[in-house]
Amino acid sequence: MIRTFTFTAMASRLTHARLDAFLREQQDLRNAGLEERLAAYQKIGKGISYLAQQKGLTELRQDCPEHNQYSCPAQRSALRRLDRAFKNFFRRVKAGEKPSFLRFKSAHRIRSFDTQQFSLHAKGDIQSVAVKGIGRSRFKGELPNNVKRKVFRVVRLAKRIKVQIVCALPDVRLVDNRLALGLDVGVDCLYALSNGETAPGLKRDLSRIKRCQRKLARAQRRSNNQRKKRASLAKAWQTERERAQGQLHELSTMLVKKCAANWFVEDLDIQGMTRKGKRKAKAGLNRSILEQNWSEFISMLSYKAERAGGKVEKVNAAYTSKTYNKRGGVQHDLGRREHLHCVYCGHRDHRDVNAAKNMLLGNLVSQAGRAARRVRSKAVTAGLLTASA
Repeated sequence: MIRTFTFTAMASRLTHARLDAFLREQQDLRNAGLEERLAAYQKIGKGISYLAQQKGLTELRQDCPEHNQYSCPAQRSALRRLDRAFKNFFRRVKAGEKPSFLRFKSAHRIRSFDTQQFSLHAKGDIQSVAVKGIGRSRFKGELPNNVKRKVFRVVRLAKRIKVQIVCALPDVRLVDNRLALGLDVGVDCLYALSNGETAPGLKRDLSRIKRCQRKLARAQRRSNNQRKKRASLAKAWQTERERAQGQLHELSTMLVKKCAANWFVEDLDIQGMTRKGKRKAKAGLNRSILEQNWSEFISMLSYKAERAGGKVEKVNAAYTSKTYNKRGGVQHDLGRREHLHCVYCGHRDHRDVNAAKNMLLGNLVSQAGRAARRVRSKAVTAGLLTASA
């Protein structure tokens, strides 16, 4: 298993200044590498590989002493990410998608670097990693002993500097014998479980963010005041994001510890669900969906369940809300906020809890729902059934 451990760095003002200078150099290397690739393609019709640009960086370090003051493996981070971006672009083109082409980046868009050659030193409960030209990054925390440390990453955020260490953990041999549960995510309820448990949806406090946005809009463009207001807005967003992430960590940890380690969840296309709509109501629904951070919540639940000896399996979400879990019929006219009420047996259930129960049946519910819809369409066409029935 590949896991990333994140710590808060204890950095001085000098370390902040050196890190800012190095990130500006990373911006120059990245933009120069992109320009070199574009010029080579225009002249000879072929691109430049990462290995060729890596050799060019070595020659640049020999000719320009100002570039030789930094660690070479850390400098290659900009070229590695540029090469990865090109590969992802051509992969999307080959898959039939419409990706935007790579662009030159400004200084505030380069916020991190990583290196695969580093040494971790421990002194008491303080860990440290030294990077040439930046200094020693110290942080408080512990790492598992039986792991292979692969990548060291430094991320500059609006309020602090984060240190991330990517490690390869041994495969977990634990087996969780608790019964599996179904989980359905929503807007009014963040999640509903197949055992009937629900949790209210997350609400963001955007008052401080809106206040900072108004101040930024009134600031003169390209002034020092605008730069300060932009920094204040970034800090406000980071504070709110950390608060939301803390809530998701608490909920996902509680679910794995107290409920189950094997889960069946919806396989949702969140990007398609939140595609920009023309109606104002659709825009409000998009904000409500993004406010819940479904993908991040499922990701946290997945790796915590895997660590506990279980797994998270994604199920096709079609017809899971409309299908009666007790009887198996499909209620086609179910509204978005209505509860499920069977007209034959009188059974009534929360639609999200009903969907979570159907998750345990896997993809069988979606297949049966599509079959029932085809039968209903044929009956409507033949005049045996009205469209509203």
